[in-house]
Amino acid sequence: MLRHYLTEDEMAYVKQNGFGENGLRYTLDELNAVLPLSRTMEQMADYVDAITFAKAHSNDTGFVRPMLEPPTTSTVNLSATGLGNLAYVALYMPDEECRQKAEALYCMLMQNGTLSTPKRGD
Repeated sequence: MLRHYLTEDEMAYVKQNGFGENGLRYTLDELNAVLPLSRTMEQMADYVDAITFAKAHSNDTGFVRPMLEPPTTSTVNLSATGLGNLAYVALYMPDEECRQKAEALYCMLMQNGTLSTPKRGD
């Protein structure tokens, strides 16, 4: 799956940074145990997925920008990985506009969203 989205250089970079073949650093059980409201943005950034990690590192604004659009509903189901992706972009994306939008969306979701638990096989 990762090879569909990442270049060979990006694949090597994510593997060097502890991502598994499934694109995550943590198991589903570990992700299900995360309590985002008790963690800082820096801590949540550890839960970024491999694709967002690589695309933020390479400053791929075309990939990142669509995830920075505000939700169209009043309640949003959040996952540790989804919040981790936003936190990582907010902290480490070279593009300043993407960082600012990611931080604003992250803060809004942390105040207004609800946490969802990933299901097995998702």
